[in-house]
Amino acid sequence: MKNYPRIKKFVRFFSNLKIAVAVIVVLGIITAYGTIMESRYNTMTAQKLIYHSWSMYTIQGFLCFILIMVMIDRWPWKKHQIGFVMAHIGLITLLYGSFVTKKWGVDGTLSFGIGQSSRAVVVDDIDFLVFGSFDGINYKNLHIKTVDFFLNPPTKERPYKVSLPPGDLVIDEYAPYAFVERKIVPRPGTKKGAGLRFQLQNQFANILDWVVQREEMRGATTQFGPLTMVLVTGDYQWSKKSNEIVLFTQGDKPELKYKIYSQKEGKEVRSGALKIGDEIVTPWMGMTFRVINYYPRAEEETHVIARDYPTQLTTQAIKVNFNGESRWQPLNQPLRFFTESEAYVVEYRNREIILDFDLYLKEFKMGTYQGTSRASSYQSLVSVPDLGDITISMNEPLKHRGFTFYQASFQQDNNGKPVASILSVNRDPGRFIKYLGSICVVLGTILMFHYRNNYFGKQKKEAA
Repeated sequence: MKNYPRIKKFVRFFSNLKIAVAVIVVLGIITAYGTIMESRYNTMTAQKLIYHSWSMYTIQGFLCFILIMVMIDRWPWKKHQIGFVMAHIGLITLLYGSFVTKKWGVDGTLSFGIGQSSRAVVVDDIDFLVFGSFDGINYKNLHIKTVDFFLNPPTKERPYKVSLPPGDLVIDEYAPYAFVERKIVPRPGTKKGAGLRFQLQNQFANILDWVVQREEMRGATTQFGPLTMVLVTGDYQWSKKSNEIVLFTQGDKPELKYKIYSQKEGKEVRSGALKIGDEIVTPWMGMTFRVINYYPRAEEETHVIARDYPTQLTTQAIKVNFNGESRWQPLNQPLRFFTESEAYVVEYRNREIILDFDLYLKEFKMGTYQGTSRASSYQSLVSVPDLGDITISMNEPLKHRGFTFYQASFQQDNNGKPVASILSVNRDPGRFIKYLGSICVVLGTILMFHYRNNYFGKQKKEAA
């Protein structure tokens, strides 16, 4: 660089120790602020506003630039500078590995019930989709786009619009931390499905809940351990795989027909009619089924209360306006709109990555602390292609085809019995790069101390 004084001056300026210290201090301040944001809000907020923000990427990129300038400034490198150079290369490699992980890595969850298989991994990215149908059965994808309303919220001045044949579908409000209240209301004179409020009760359990048909010709199912309850319009074919109470709607009439199927006996064991206030005794453990309320045409209304801070009960929500209707839509809850000739389904949901293999949950075991119902340990017995039956526990993940599956959590029914397992799924293409960078930093630091001690040792000998 002796022949290029301007370049030498440029490199010397950016390899200045004061600039490096200033960058490290700024990086520390941003990271500390991110930690505060995460404790006050949640991880998602801290990631979007701090950790994965352009300011963080800019300061990290500038740090890499300074590290490169420092190495260039020391060129040609001498033997005692090997550790110095290796440590700097290691830091750059670490930052690059983190970028690879963020750009091409997968970090999501996979949920499946006992006796079910799944290959869908839910990640943090959010997609907005619109489907349309002329017969209410076959739907065509009309719109799909990845959105980030947290960083770019729609407003009345700048709404998010989707052009559809009847008119624009408009999103003009967004709540990052929304408390959602749901209420079942009657919708007489519409094409909505039915809504039933029921009670299941015996000496061991007392369940009070709603089951609602999203559409008139689509059945609604809810499960309570070995018992499945189905609300359906028209014919129904029993699968013989579970005990079932099947309730048949009767158009706009305020009554229901029912059939009870027993898996043990392999046949229908009871049938009849029900109206509000009626009850029947089922063949299972003295369980009584009671009709509390019934709407032949019903809809689930969603009310959203915006909060300033997130809690375990809050979620993201958007306000959707279409065909004269204005409704709030929480994250991962589909909306349905009907015109005179078309049906539309609007989805605002986390993206799903489909694996090239299935995981089948054969069994789920949960250990509890003595004298309590709190889980102390839990594990999933899964069937995996090419591997057979594998146990995934809290400290024993499964590694298969580049993915790592960790036992993260589980779901329980109203009686506290586990019914589903939740796995954390990770694929980190930058892991090896980060390991390599860490090794370079450690070895470089060791060599720096080694040559430093040799240097001071020689100085002492010369002084003596």
